[in-house]
Amino acid sequence: MQLSDAIFLTRQMPEGAVVCARAPFVRESEAIITTLTPAYGIPDEAKLQGFTYFLEASGIDELLEMISRKQASQETKVEFVCHYASHDAYPSWFYELADF
Repeated sequence: MQLSDAIFLTRQMPEGAVVCARAPFVRESEAIITTLTPAYGIPDEAKLQGFTYFLEASGIDELLEMISRKQASQETKVEFVCHYASHDAYPSWFYELADF
């Protein structure tokens, strides 16, 4: 599945689910949904396939809730989440988006 699809599936994911993706984190990146190991790492099979930790489903939900207060397209929402996952910060353009 593409990372953009995984981002919008988070509300259907089980508790504790995480999204892993192939870097760089962009809309078209390949992604999987998994759970962390007991040592809080991603499963070895995901690593062997080239996936890295993206974000927890609950974290993605929080980011989508935040940007839902802005006038933003689906693509912009994905870019917002990807930027946060890559930089651990909101993009500067987030503050320029108009509020609802």
